[in-house]
Amino acid sequence: MRDSSALVRVLEKLRIRKRGPELTREQAMNALPLRNPNLKWRGNDRGDVVVTLTRRRDVRGRLVSFFFHVPKSRDITLDEVGSKVWTLSNGRRTVTELIDTLATEYKLNRREAEVSLTEYLRQLGQRGMVGLLVDKEDMEETDAQKGTAEAEESEE
Repeated sequence: MRDSSALVRVLEKLRIRKRGPELTREQAMNALPLRNPNLKWRGNDRGDVVVTLTRRRDVRGRLVSFFFHVPKSRDITLDEVGSKVWTLSNGRRTVTELIDTLATEYKLNRREAEVSLTEYLRQLGQRGMVGLLVDKEDMEETDAQKGTAEAEESEE
């Protein structure tokens, strides 16, 4: 598997990909994972989730498909745990609640479940498949704290 973090940084510098706001650990744990409503998905006969990704229709998508063969859509089949996370990512449960559910259901210790889930949600987020809903007041509070810290640093 390739490390896409270098590519993401390049795209962010070229302003092709927007960087989301930085979240504190507490904000991330209290966030509500939500599936991208523009994606089509279904369950297969084994109970796994199949997500259909469609090719971008904007200028970049057309440009890439001009130079490379890019199918109009492709299906991604999630495994059992991925399917569970996908179905629970409905904007009603916090990341903490998902961690507890996975730890209980798959007999993991809480730390293992936390590390696995947060990494999986990060990957889904980078692909635009899942987003995190964060309380607006929490974000404003963090922005205010960040502004105070930056002001104190500039005074020194």
